Amino acid sequence: MKSDLLDRIRAELRANLERLSRAACEAHAAATDPGSKAEGKYDTRSLEASYLAAGQARQVDELADALRIFESLTLPDFAGDDEIDAGALVGTELGAFLLVPVAGGLEIVHDGTEITLDAPVGEVLPDAGYDPGENTYTAPPADGSGVEVEVSPTSDRLQLLAPFLAWDGNDYQGLPVLMKAQGKCTTDHISAAGPWLKYRGHLQNICGNLFAGAVNAFTGEAGTGKDITDGETRPYPEIAMRYHEAGITWVAIGDRNYGEGSSREHAAMEPRFRGGLVILARSFARIHETNAKKQGLLPLTFADPDTYDLIEEDDRINVLGLPPVPGQNVRCQIVKPDGTTVDFEAVHTFSPDQVDWFEAGSALNIVRQKVAASS
Repeated sequence: MKSDLLDRIRAELRANLERLSRAACEAHAAATDPGSKAEGKYDTRSLEASYLAAGQARQVDELADALRIFESLTLPDFAGDDEIDAGALVGTELGAFLLVPVAGGLEIVHDGTEITLDAPVGEVLPDAGYDPGENTYTAPPADGSGVEVEVSPTSDRLQLLAPFLAWDGNDYQGLPVLMKAQGKCTTDHISAAGPWLKYRGHLQNICGNLFAGAVNAFTGEAGTGKDITDGETRPYPEIAMRYHEAGITWVAIGDRNYGEGSSREHAAMEPRFRGGLVILARSFARIHETNAKKQGLLPLTFADPDTYDLIEEDDRINVLGLPPVPGQNVRCQIVKPDGTTVDFEAVHTFSPDQVDWFEAGSALNIVRQKVAASS
């Protein structure tokens, strides 16, 4: 019995050590692979691989130590009529204790006698039930029209939101290009996380990170662009703020898979809040495309991806034939500084319900309308 029990434990430890050692070697190879260099300062894949490799190396060392203990371990003899519950602590000559295996029980033949170590049995639910605790739920009033939510005007973390304006019924004409992203532009490039997350409840403050990580396709620099109001180079968040305060609406240009990464709602809310109307890209990450629609933005994909290359820093964009019609492309134009135009088509994925979001200014505005109609 003693021999069988230890042999099984040692065999399982050796197998686990072998598997974990292989995984640790693969993680180390991934962390040191020259081909896995970060594509930008917000690309953390290499760092994450290093953390994984270090953690698995520690697990290998710990498991190897455990195996060394069991390689030298001996147990007291058990008599054939001994009763040992799985989960029991058994004293060893090293002064340590061994937790008898539990999963499914264990059968061992000792001197011709079969000894069964049963798996432990516990209550699925306590006989006396659970303590219900204290009910702290406060039901809302039947009539909430007189309820006012108050937020301190000096708070830098909370801000009451005003509804986004509904579409005014006109085509979008002469939109300046606030930002044209080169390469990857994730939701973290659009709305960085980290310390900015403390402002999630204050839309104006969190807009201080808008496009801060986006690489300018015209200069190759991250986070800065040309301000059309005076031609100066400024951080994108500052340009967006200046446009917002001046009432200038704008378009942003994305590359492939624009908005990939986490489903961060602020990556759609911030451009909308700062006066963005249209996002044109070679392709979109699906969730971000839907989030943009929810906020009243118009996410459009170039029918010809090469159109992306035709847009220059001082160009303006016209979007015609609005609202978007499900199943039909949208007519657009690039307006050059000399007044010449380049016609192109853009593809959209708006459903009839999502067209309603666009016309109302946001999906939340639709919800407000329905609640008001039912009250």
